[in-house]
Amino acid sequence: MNAFGQFFDTAVNSFGVDFNPSNNAFGISGFNPTPPSDPRVATYDFNFYTANEGMIDNQAPTGIQPAVILEPALNTFDDTDPNNKFLTIYAPFGVTDTGGIAAPSMTAKCVELWLDYRTGEPYAQYFLDFRSGLSDGFWITADGGFGEIIGTGQQGASVYANTMFGGITTADQPGMATFLAGKGWYQIVVNYPTAFTDDLNFLVRFDGTQGMPVSVGEISVYNRNLTQEEITLIFNSKCSRYGLSPV
Repeated sequence: MNAFGQFFDTAVNSFGVDFNPSNNAFGISGFNPTPPSDPRVATYDFNFYTANEGMIDNQAPTGIQPAVILEPALNTFDDTDPNNKFLTIYAPFGVTDTGGIAAPSMTAKCVELWLDYRTGEPYAQYFLDFRSGLSDGFWITADGGFGEIIGTGQQGASVYANTMFGGITTADQPGMATFLAGKGWYQIVVNYPTAFTDDLNFLVRFDGTQGMPVSVGEISVYNRNLTQEEITLIFNSKCSRYGLSPV
């Protein structure tokens, strides 16, 4: 019985007026604001990968094709923890074919990688290579102990490490490999000043050589820059998977 002495069932509102769940508290159909659009262009999550497969599906609802996994039989896939499966890139010393992730062409303005670099090898290896969509868009790390070699397209980027801005710069120091080595899982977010369109090579040179021998849990590409607040929210939503605490 409602406040006016009328009997009603659960399909009737507090005024005894029948309504469906899409209506508001008064049984009147109302406008529901559209939620903000998902800025992801692609998400390659190794929780959705199978060992030795040559592809990994895009989990973002955009229709972008799977990424290619280079040297799938030589990489190491760890699925011990079903909540945190990850790939360790096969990348020995030398200019030779290595593992890595080669994503198809897409328009990007930000990338996010979850990485665990356990060894910190000193030889030259590619962290990112987005040329030629991003002019000189390469980022070579641990170049024989002489610091980074970073193309002009990467130099204009803003870098966040576990939500902290400025822990890594796109100048010569500190090197990405040196920064990450032996410190466990890190969320690395790179915001670019302008959008660019290209096939995107992660943790490997564009030609499939000189990879970075690092473990990777997930890579996402965004069509706009992420704000500090958004980076923190994303970190807090994912950090438990990697044994990290919210900030």
